[in-house]
Amino acid sequence: MEATKSSIVVSQFLENIGLAELKPQFEAHRIDDEVFELLDDESITQIIPKLGLRLKFKHHYNLRCNSLSEGVNLAQYLTQFDGRTQPFVLILGGNYCQPQQLFVIIERKAMVVDTLIAAIDLCYKAYQILDLCYPPQAMGV
Repeated sequence: MEATKSSIVVSQFLENIGLAELKPQFEAHRIDDEVFELLDDESITQIIPKLGLRLKFKHHYNLRCNSLSEGVNLAQYLTQFDGRTQPFVLILGGNYCQPQQLFVIIERKAMVVDTLIAAIDLCYKAYQILDLCYPPQAMGV
């Protein structure tokens, strides 16, 4: 199967996390950008049967962008999340293609932003201004 424009993001993601060897499985299951956003644990298990590769993929897949469903109490999330102090983008409702609300989280403080581009821009600027080290997930970028 020839890589189509819609599967380029999937290919780049797999290359960036060191799992380019999984491209044939994703192509065989016809995983394009739209389907990629819909992957759940069961689907990932079918596509990636080997445990080690699956765990590595799921780790990076979940770190792409934090997304919470509608109705989540943001204040409660900020007191209970995994404790990262580095700035990150949080999507509330929807997905990263069509988010309902966007925030940049810095030190457990949420700043509302209007667009994903604005969120990424603010997050990037926070890293620059605060002279922070980029997370390991950004090493391939």
